[in-house]
Amino acid sequence: MNKLLLDVIILWIWQLTLVIAYNISAEWAAWGEYGNCSRPCGGGLANKTRTCLGASQTCPGTGIRYKVCNTLGCGSEGLFIRDKQCQSFNKVSIKDNYFNWVPYHSSAEPCALYCRTVETGFILKMQIRAWNGTACGKHGEGVCIGGRCRKVGCDDIVGSKRKLDPCGVCGGDGTSCDTARDHKKQHHEADVKRFHWDIGWSMCSKTCGKGLQVPYEVCKDSNTGLEVSSTFCPSLAKPSLPKTRECEESSSCAYRWHTSKWGLCSRTCGDGFKYRRVVCLKHHNSSTEHALDRNCIDVRPEGKAPCYLGDCPEWQTGPWSPCSVSCGYGQQKRKVVCQASLSELCYTEHKPATVQKCYAGKSCDLGGFQQDDSSVSEHDFFDDARLQDLFVLPRFELSTWGPCSVTCGVGYRHRNVTCIKDRQLVPISKCEGIEPHSKRECHQGKCPLTTSGDAAFVWRHRKFIPCSQTCGRGTQSSTLECVDVVSDRTVADFLCESLIKPGSITQYCNAFDCPPAWHVSEYGVCSVPCGGGRQSRDIECVQMTSNGDMETLPLYRCPDPVPLSERSCNLKFCQAEWNTGAWAECSVTCGMGFESRPVFCVKHVTNDLQVNVSDPECFGPRPPTTRPCHFGDCYELQQLPEIKERKGTFIQTKRTKRIPLYVGEKAIILPNQSVKIKCPVKNFQKKLIFWTKNRRLIPLVPGRVHVSSKGALKITRADPILDTGIFTCSAGLLHASVNLTFQTKREAKLQSNKILYTIFHANSNESNFQADGASKMKNTKYLHINSIDESSAYDYSSFTTSNWTECSEKCGWGTQTRIVTCNHVTDRFIRLLPEEECLQRGLEKPMSWRKCITEPECPTWMAGKWSECTDENCGKVGHSVQKRIVTCHYRNGTLAKAYKCSGERPPSQQHCKNPNCTAVWQTSKWSECTPLCGVKRKKLRTLSCVWVTTKLPAFNVCRNKAKPSVSKPCKPAPCRHSTCVDSSSYCDLARQLKMCRYQKFRRKCCKTCIRANIS
Repeated sequence: MNKLLLDVIILWIWQLTLVIAYNISAEWAAWGEYGNCSRPCGGGLANKTRTCLGASQTCPGTGIRYKVCNTLGCGSEGLFIRDKQCQSFNKVSIKDNYFNWVPYHSSAEPCALYCRTVETGFILKMQIRAWNGTACGKHGEGVCIGGRCRKVGCDDIVGSKRKLDPCGVCGGDGTSCDTARDHKKQHHEADVKRFHWDIGWSMCSKTCGKGLQVPYEVCKDSNTGLEVSSTFCPSLAKPSLPKTRECEESSSCAYRWHTSKWGLCSRTCGDGFKYRRVVCLKHHNSSTEHALDRNCIDVRPEGKAPCYLGDCPEWQTGPWSPCSVSCGYGQQKRKVVCQASLSELCYTEHKPATVQKCYAGKSCDLGGFQQDDSSVSEHDFFDDARLQDLFVLPRFELSTWGPCSVTCGVGYRHRNVTCIKDRQLVPISKCEGIEPHSKRECHQGKCPLTTSGDAAFVWRHRKFIPCSQTCGRGTQSSTLECVDVVSDRTVADFLCESLIKPGSITQYCNAFDCPPAWHVSEYGVCSVPCGGGRQSRDIECVQMTSNGDMETLPLYRCPDPVPLSERSCNLKFCQAEWNTGAWAECSVTCGMGFESRPVFCVKHVTNDLQVNVSDPECFGPRPPTTRPCHFGDCYELQQLPEIKERKGTFIQTKRTKRIPLYVGEKAIILPNQSVKIKCPVKNFQKKLIFWTKNRRLIPLVPGRVHVSSKGALKITRADPILDTGIFTCSAGLLHASVNLTFQTKREAKLQSNKILYTIFHANSNESNFQADGASKMKNTKYLHINSIDESSAYDYSSFTTSNWTECSEKCGWGTQTRIVTCNHVTDRFIRLLPEEECLQRGLEKPMSWRKCITEPECPTWMAGKWSECTDENCGKVGHSVQKRIVTCHYRNGTLAKAYKCSGERPPSQQHCKNPNCTAVWQTSKWSECTPLCGVKRKKLRTLSCVWVTTKLPAFNVCRNKAKPSVSKPCKPAPCRHSTCVDSSSYCDLARQLKMCRYQKFRRKCCKTCIRANIS
């Protein structure tokens, strides 16, 4: 007895040590260094973290800190994060129109992405949350993190309260300068001088055809000329905006990208993705049809974009408190909070327990080894069955006495006598001692007699009906019988009709815990109505207790197998339905016309995939594909203005008095050369023609650069610094330009000699070209038209050609091409003209293509026989893979290299039907419980998808099949001193450095760390 008592005391001290060690208060480690910035420019975030040390892992405060970095704008335009986010929608089609988007700051939702169209001023909410690191606030003084606008101190640290004092010092006290007023005045004057408002023009509203350009105010840095945020020009007067002007883009309108609406986010919380359909459509005669993506030359819009619907709710638990008693059984409590923006987002049915039973490590009555009705939970230290045998002995459990079996006379009272050990019913023989009585007499006084001759009858309670439950505390009721008092025999009920019949007696029965069992709910609604979805249900391990309550237990307490929590549903294909595209533009710009739209019959194969099918598969009438449209009456315009442009390139080689140029040309001239640029316009008054250079108006008054009364632009002694650029003449809504650049005499001479050598070497009868132009030319014509003066040494128009390209075919007949250029050459200038100019002057155009042959015979593809359809080559469910050899051969059987064979290479493998190709999930045996001791232990097993016949890997073929569980909890096991040893010779050093607070060192130096905690 004394030895057993000593063992109990030792165990109690050991458990108390573990409780003290487990509840050591947690504390933060030191902050780490800031990491790399999230973006190279435009504003980003860097963060540093710290670790919570201690078993509870519940340190106060935050474990991450942010800092703003790389705040300079990106590129020559100085773009910031919000600018880039809005510009990403420039290529997105909205009702077949493209807009240029700029940021719009919303005071109500500072961290939502609002963008404004430059063309119309329309404001649209693009995203619920802007990217992390996006500036927010009235003057950009904050930064967006997780959809919230967080303030930033002058030290660029998020959440810092440091501010600039009147002297411009971060966190200063304002004593480092004379007065705050002087500093504020100097700061304001510096801003006024550096920044100014300017007028910018948007891009053309359409990528093809005529569109609109809208003016807008931009704040610019006078030092760099770059556009900056409007917050730098808050106190400056804005300029008045001119009217919207027309623009025209000459690119092709045939192929354009079209996008569908964004779908839902892939996740209901946290970071996910949303998707949309992006297709290339061909527009032709007011109709559209699908085309290959390579036909659309614009940048392909994004079909995938990130989305964020808020942090996922999660229950966070604190450490358990010490046991509420010093002996026997008590309670432990802990704090459980919902980690989410709204506490009601956490599911209450998944909330961890806040109270649990605990055992203090010793019994309050060690001599008798008695134990009360409380049971030890799975969190108690003495959960091992062998240890419980030391303290839990089988004992009799008695119910209360039932009512007397009679209402008068002598009867009996009954009670249930059972033998219980560890809340489980055991045979009555296991309990030691004398078994208590389950029946005793009761006296209810004399009975009034109902006589029938010599007999007297009474109502008596007889046996009880079977219990309503086999466990978990059921109920049972007594039966009433009419009894002959003299013979104590049951007689017919009508003999007791004159007596008041008492009510039946109800009592509890089988009041002991049921064994743990699985409780499953009904399957929920299928995720999709058709096309293959998933159904889920809740699975719990429960136990009916002796008091009739239902308790939820850990999953490991219930027997295997674990019921499935998901299954496939609605596997049938979805019914085909009509799907319509957007209406195209009206076929006319005035009067009555038609607009059309595409109509498809589509079928949803799976939840995320739909395919086009034939029209008969869709029920119901087909939606209309055309409808009338009207844009007002048409008015005939007569004698519209027309600017006659001259295409080509003008290259000056020698200075002359004045050079005549025409709109439409690109001119390269010498410095200090006088120039006259003509703008030939029909049906328009020449005095109304005006010129601009780089969008700035050129005055009509005489000067070095001015416009003549006939609408020509004159430049005297052209300056490369002042006059390089694009000069544009405007006649009403018509525009034409000249691109004017400069080169030195040396550059002009080298360029002219190169072009002249090409012309004369290709066309001269002589092998060498003489610079005096005396040699005779083939396919040339001597002209004085358009010559600068009559003193030109030579004046030729000629075709020149480039080298032939390689043959288009590697075998057989192909073609070669070369570039043919028309040139007008004098000793003063060279003009590169359209080929029509040379043809009009009677010159014969050289061939620009010719036939060629590299190799006479073309080899062909030869395919062998298909292999057998075997089980070893399963490729998908119900199909195997057949293979064959495909080679490239000449007609004589000689093997050729694969690239010499033209045409599409025949397939070298194909699928064949094989009913034996079915895949199943294959599981390994359960592993041993890991770790060897502790509360959070579990068993693991591997899961792989294999073919049934060959057991070879089937990889992702099983992805739509329900997965068996790969882990399950184990019964908690206490960690003993016998397994706690030091496995390192440096454990004393770890104790001196106080490293036992880290799990890795506690595992290596278990014995030393326990001693350190005890001391």
